[in-house]
Amino acid sequence: RARAKAGDYDEPFAASLTPIEEGILIEEARSRGLTVSRAGRFFHLMGGHSKGLAAELLIRLYRTRWRPLPVVALGEGANDLSLLLLADHPVVIPRHWGGVDPAYRLGAWHVAPAPGPFGWKLEVLRLLGHELRAIA
Repeated sequence: RARAKAGDYDEPFAASLTPIEEGILIEEARSRGLTVSRAGRFFHLMGGHSKGLAAELLIRLYRTRWRPLPVVALGEGANDLSLLLLADHPVVIPRHWGGVDPAYRLGAWHVAPAPGPFGWKLEVLRLLGHELRAIA
């Protein structure tokens, strides 16, 4: 917990919680200066950091040193939301059952046509402008 609070690490853990218990967990973490996000089966206990904060720093560095570049972000869980909100081209990768994480249900997100690494690959190729051929 101390390392997570310092902002250097997150602490992943699994728990079977009801929505009420999850809300209590989030509030207890917040009262201690921590945040909790959920990514698939796992929760992540974190200090004051996120994927979005890390990406924001990198984007700023790249844009200061080189010409502005478009930012592409792909994510599937609630822990990716801060990252996707920064991107010029955010893409939500569906879960293995085809639905998206509840964090993405509101909003006009572009959703990949397939889950997992294959959906990620299709979207990267689409964004790079490649035409896909059917693989027999």
